[in-house]
Amino acid sequence: MTNVKEIKRRILSMDNVIKTTEAMKMISTLKLKKVKELLHHVQTYLNDMQLIFSNFSSTLDIYFYKKTCRYFFHKNRSKSLLIFITSNRGLCGSFNSLIFEKVNQLIKEKNGKKYVLFSIGKKGNEFILNNKFHRAKIHHFSFENYDLFFQDLTKLFFNRFDSIYFIYNKLQTSMHVETIVEKILPISIQQFPYQKNQIPPILGSSKKKIINFLIEKLLILKCKKFFLHSSSSEHTERMISMHKASENAKDIKENLIINYNKERQYLITKEILEIVGGLESLK
Repeated sequence: MTNVKEIKRRILSMDNVIKTTEAMKMISTLKLKKVKELLHHVQTYLNDMQLIFSNFSSTLDIYFYKKTCRYFFHKNRSKSLLIFITSNRGLCGSFNSLIFEKVNQLIKEKNGKKYVLFSIGKKGNEFILNNKFHRAKIHHFSFENYDLFFQDLTKLFFNRFDSIYFIYNKLQTSMHVETIVEKILPISIQQFPYQKNQIPPILGSSKKKIINFLIEKLLILKCKKFFLHSSSSEHTERMISMHKASENAKDIKENLIINYNKERQYLITKEILEIVGGLESLK
């Protein structure tokens, strides 16, 4: 009888697991839809800004950049900053492990540079502490205010680091996630689409102010794009993980129900045999 009660308790436990995983799957599905819509708008805006910047920069020469803009040129330093985006919670499959593998790979390769790490996400901070890596100090990070975060990045680039890289997961297909390493600073002029101007632009302000304004907007938009790509990958991985967990829980529940029925049949048969045996002994 004890075995039957234990099996019944485990069946009820599996029911709770299925309810939880299905709820988390639905939440991730809804969040993924919202993030994809926002990512589409940000990507469209970024493409237009890149085209404007490219058209404007086609009127300038390399000497102008050297004199007025520090975003395009790095100083000869041995340190680079690696910013990687992880999740705050678990239950998202291989989302975080892919990032950690890429970070470890870059640190092992080195390429003549020392890397200082900064994580956006609690799981990444735990990874840095557990491996005792050198962590950068960036104070003003929040998903609501990218401007302060960008200001911290530029200060670090101008004063301490040779270059700054972002490592994030990008959803390539509905089921495939790829880990991307992208240099955000210094900027390469070749990375922007080029379209020759038929008519030179009429500027209401100085070229220096305009180029710096465009660069700041582009970099902030790029940061938003990285975070949104990472968020869409995280929700996709969690959705897939919860779906698999639900299917596994359902399989376990079916096996438990079969065992429960077998135990009940065994107990009923045992009781019938005891009753029959008692009647025979009375005769």
